[in-house]
Amino acid sequence: MTVKTGASLTGQVKGFARNRGADLVGIASIDRFEHAPEHHHPGFFLPGAKAVIVMALEISSAILRNVASGKEHYSYCGYGVVFVNRELDHIAYNVAKFIEHQGYLAYPIPANAPRDPLFRWGLSHRHAALAAGMGQLGQSQNLLTPEFGPRQKLVSIITDAPLEPDPLVRHELCDHCNSCVKICPSGALSESRVDTAQIDGVTFEYGHQTKWKCIFSCGGLMSKGTFAATDFPMPEKPPGAEGMFDYFERIDRVQDFLEHEVGSKVPWCSKCLAVCAMHHDAKRRKNEK
Repeated sequence: MTVKTGASLTGQVKGFARNRGADLVGIASIDRFEHAPEHHHPGFFLPGAKAVIVMALEISSAILRNVASGKEHYSYCGYGVVFVNRELDHIAYNVAKFIEHQGYLAYPIPANAPRDPLFRWGLSHRHAALAAGMGQLGQSQNLLTPEFGPRQKLVSIITDAPLEPDPLVRHELCDHCNSCVKICPSGALSESRVDTAQIDGVTFEYGHQTKWKCIFSCGGLMSKGTFAATDFPMPEKPPGAEGMFDYFERIDRVQDFLEHEVGSKVPWCSKCLAVCAMHHDAKRRKNEK
């Protein structure tokens, strides 16, 4: 087997991913994860990793409009979560096979992979996409891309192939309209507090998210402002992993039934993503006039 390297292999990997259906493809070199925590670092999953490939599929704007307006979210759950994640996993599986047929290792991370409920381990697709030059993180920590705003879902592949990284997106994509902050039913988003990421000597700032509060509303544990049937009072302090699992064991039977019908655990809120999408679509239409 002839092992391909450098620009030739990079172009072939990107072309293969696009031919398999990926709308966006970005590559980050391993050094861009220098400041990542140990259990979130690509090298934790694949020792000797040299690059991370991130791929995206666009989500329908029309579907997100109904989520933003509070009408219904069944189509979003079906086509914006379950279907698109399965498509992303299919693409990642085939791209990983392609890379391994070139003589390298490839470790795909499933789209929306099951993970620790408090995010204490796991590769963040959004942060990987930031490092891969696909876009920036906004006030709600959703990934914003020049092509689709927040309207995409992601999947990643860690590899020891020597792929060439894409340039970082350095211009601001979030205008801090705070629509996401205002609509968040759990108060998980901050209007002023920021988190940062250090990548290639560049400091990226984005909104702070209290993750356990986001899980509480998007996980379907409160009905106010969400599409959930369950309505637990918001805890005064973080419930911890065991406490969160206890809540999930007591969710409303209606939600169990709907998730069975859809075929997966689904987000019961996603309002921040939806209002952000509407805001970016409106800005794009205005700029096109």
